[in-house]
Amino acid sequence: MIVDTNVHLGHWPFRFLPWDSTVELRSRLANLKVNVAWVSLLEGVWHRDLGEVNRRLVRACERPPGAPDVRFLPLGTVNPLLPGWRDVLKDCVAAHQMRGIRLYPAYHGYTLAEPVADEVLTAAAKANLFVQLVVKFEDERTQHPLCQVPAVDLHPLPDLISAIPKLRLQVLNAPGTLPDEIVVPLARSQRVWFDFAMVEGVLGLARFAERVGVEQLLFGSHFPLFYSESALGKLKEADLPESQVAAILAGHGWAAELRGPDAR
Repeated sequence: MIVDTNVHLGHWPFRFLPWDSTVELRSRLANLKVNVAWVSLLEGVWHRDLGEVNRRLVRACERPPGAPDVRFLPLGTVNPLLPGWRDVLKDCVAAHQMRGIRLYPAYHGYTLAEPVADEVLTAAAKANLFVQLVVKFEDERTQHPLCQVPAVDLHPLPDLISAIPKLRLQVLNAPGTLPDEIVVPLARSQRVWFDFAMVEGVLGLARFAERVGVEQLLFGSHFPLFYSESALGKLKEADLPESQVAAILAGHGWAAELRGPDAR
């Protein structure tokens, strides 16, 4: 079982992506033996009508007859700076039966220190939604000169996690060099998980696993902006016991509950 928790559908405005059609992307994931992909639309990063973005996401997740058996779990996009965001979040649950959402603070223009961050995380926890927080999309050196977006500052996150006891959250695309004052309290909460798509360096994942604990690691490839083989290669290089690798790839025990029997 392989659950890829960090996949996007749609189009990236600054370069053509391989496998940018849903059909091609599903086939590619099937070739890599991925069984379930947690997906959002890249258009959610840029568009203001997130209700429509999430409706299109749900339609894109439907598996047509004869397509490879890769199930897509849709995670809606919410921007707490837009009017009506609470209705968008409500629709994620009531209209689309989603189990989680993705947040893009850096691209949507707010920080974790602002009240809106607390508001949207509290609302998600109250709705029993799993939250994914995207730290960044690209290395700053490759960003378009007119769209320079810094990584999300995670320093306020431990206090937010402590103040919202029902919140379950995954940090996506964070570097393995996060300071201990962030990593340690998040990992110890056992309610925050990390992917490792942007954990770099020789034995970088092995060192990161020692700091956060294998139980708090979930497989996430940042596909199709990154090649899935990169994240798989990091797991191989880390030289973890086979049982731990299998648990990371399968999302540990609770991921099956989040995935649910009706995942698309």
